[in-house]
Amino acid sequence: MDAKSITCKNILMISLQVGNGNSRGHMNPLISVAQQLVAWGHRVHWLALPHNMPVDVVKQLTSDGIEVIDSPPLSSERVKKPAELAKLALDTEKNWQAYQSFLLDPIEEQLDETMKKIKAIQPDVIALDTIVYTGKIAAHLLHVPYVGICAGLKLLGGPDLHPDYMGNLTPLLPLRAMIFKKYRMNAHFRLLEAVSPYANVVFTTKDFVMHQSIPNHTFLVGPSMPLQNRGGEGKITLPQIKHRPLIYMAFGSVLSKEPLADLINPLLEVASMLDMDFLIVSEYFSANPIDLSPNVVIEPMVPQLEVLNKADVFITHGGANSIMEGLSYGVPMIVVPLSSDQPLQGRLVEEAHVGITIQRKDFTSDSIQQAIRSLLDPQSPYHHHIQSIQQAYARQNGRVNAAHIILEEGSKHVRTSDHRSNW
Repeated sequence: MDAKSITCKNILMISLQVGNGNSRGHMNPLISVAQQLVAWGHRVHWLALPHNMPVDVVKQLTSDGIEVIDSPPLSSERVKKPAELAKLALDTEKNWQAYQSFLLDPIEEQLDETMKKIKAIQPDVIALDTIVYTGKIAAHLLHVPYVGICAGLKLLGGPDLHPDYMGNLTPLLPLRAMIFKKYRMNAHFRLLEAVSPYANVVFTTKDFVMHQSIPNHTFLVGPSMPLQNRGGEGKITLPQIKHRPLIYMAFGSVLSKEPLADLINPLLEVASMLDMDFLIVSEYFSANPIDLSPNVVIEPMVPQLEVLNKADVFITHGGANSIMEGLSYGVPMIVVPLSSDQPLQGRLVEEAHVGITIQRKDFTSDSIQQAIRSLLDPQSPYHHHIQSIQQAYARQNGRVNAAHIILEEGSKHVRTSDHRSNW
């Protein structure tokens, strides 16, 4: 089917934006798909919930030809500040409060205005982050078809929150059930993700997730890599010719502001003993400089894809976007789950033999050295498995495949006069 001639033309992307900081793990896969839709000549709008996106991201999306819509007003006390959210995310007893703050609490205040914005846009289809409940309820009430875009792998998780999610999130479940009952919705969930009855997209392949259970109407489309520059990721100059291995450490845009000294310090100790280069992403330590070995560089933000193209080992918190990009570039990983669904990614990395998962309490200079040496050993099985999955990812263009699914689903349900009565 020719993507340019397909009937569906007007698409609304709805993404999760936690606080006024970066939510890169939720934005990046959707940005790539939006770029593809615009390149095919379709009109794409973007609405972030519950907050507006950072100015630099809005500027980048606008330059890509995407029409960014302001988020509905939200009381300042309704959602916790980014610093408090980051601390709650790392607290295994209270982390459910962070999710309540940005998933459940804004619904009542923002739902009517969200519906007004959707009516004004009159989209043929919505591409909706599966964890944005306000968007799901609004689409349901307006009878607008929506494709669930899972920014991670959580649609493939088990029936229970534990052990795929870190901490205790069970207090969320009765609160969520009450909200969906209020709007007479019989919603189906995988972990915290709301499954669309139309179609759902997960940016991976069967080669990586293997025996995971796949919900109905769900497609594994491959990695979502950008059509062009995503913007807002900083700049760095990497040597054209490498003389020694490059170890890259990044723990995501949300946690980059946290000290994480129990993770950074052991790695710095290892760096002082190994003839390798180390690149660490940390907004905290960039703002609070410390003495470093000559082979260590700390940056507040880097263009991750450019770095992964040079990296030999990737030390990550296990965010699904980071895992997807590491696999796409064939970089073996050390996963240190810190919060949310990162245990799920850590388990999948181990099961696929593309990396080593180390629990935070076990992340010591000895365990780091042992893991790095194992992953760099050309005779280790990790190299064979990571190359195999990299090749599988290269065969599947998730950006293009997801864009096709969105257009096809929208075309099945092109607005009729009956549908438009809901506007």
